Amino acid sequence: MTTTVSGTRTMEGRRDRLPIGLGLLELFIAANALWGGVMLMADAWRMPTDWLRHSPFDDWFLPGLALIVLIGGSQLVAAVALLIRRRWARTASLLAGIGLIGWIVVQLAWLRIVHPVMQPTLFAAGCLITVLAIRLPRAGRP
Repeated sequence: MTTTVSGTRTMEGRRDRLPIGLGLLELFIAANALWGGVMLMADAWRMPTDWLRHSPFDDWFLPGLALIVLIGGSQLVAAVALLIRRRWARTASLLAGIGLIGWIVVQLAWLRIVHPVMQPTLFAAGCLITVLAIRLPRAGRP
């Protein structure tokens, strides 16, 4: 981390923390998507299948698999790309954030059920990931 003579952090030090913090947030969401997807696939929560009546699904197995692959996978790829400093990490994080927002919107449209904590929190996390990804430097720029 870069410091000035007085010991205060410069902008470069803050910029170095942004990819790490964003990557950790994405890893946290990826882990939760993996856990949630497995729980859905195993029907461990015994969620009513009538909640799926407005969706193309008959049971929770495929939604659980989609949660693992689409949300868990995109968040994991974005996090790893950030933490190992790939040139395309910004794009991966943008797509992961927008994908999470889209996931919640589709979930609300299909289920027509609002969880008072989970959906607003994940929607806000998707917005936060998108905003933080926009603040990352573009590939090829210092």
